[in-house]
Amino acid sequence: MAYPPDIAAVQPVLELTLENEPRSLRCAGSLDARTRVHVVEAVEELLKDAPTRLTVDIDGLRVIDDDGATALTCIQDMAHAAGVPLSWTGSGVNHPLEAAV
Repeated sequence: MAYPPDIAAVQPVLELTLENEPRSLRCAGSLDARTRVHVVEAVEELLKDAPTRLTVDIDGLRVIDDDGATALTCIQDMAHAAGVPLSWTGSGVNHPLEAAV
């Protein structure tokens, strides 16, 4: 008889942590065609009330396919359209990558 997997032992595919002060999103796991919608929705939520700045930490993120990469471009476009300065951190950078507003 096979037992169902212990859900507590299963690693999440994508983990998102949203912070309001300072406004930020930390992404860990895999970003692909299946998970990109969650990252985009999280950024939409963070941009709702026009924060003064948004930081996205991608240090623990693995971009799996073109759709995952497109999601990062979409985040940058969303922040630009909202007039919110966007900083990228992680992924081996020593300083935030500033997106022009």
